[in-house]
Amino acid sequence: MPTIIDLGDNRIMIVTEGVEDKMNGEKYSSVIRAIQSFDGGRTWDYNGRRIAYQSWIHSDSKRRYNEYCQWE
Repeated sequence: MPTIIDLGDNRIMIVTEGVEDKMNGEKYSSVIRAIQSFDGGRTWDYNGRRIAYQSWIHSDSKRRYNEYCQWE
């Protein structure tokens, strides 16, 4: 479920849970992504979408440890 954050000055940010791109044969892992709109949500620049959080890599398995509901 997305979280919508009002940053003021007609700027909003949406934070969502998704999966990272598959890399180095790893399974897909959960990430938290954020994207901003600078005109109150009328348009979105997907080139500005960023990973806001991704979990750590487990030292034994070398896989990313999935954590859910990362809101603090």
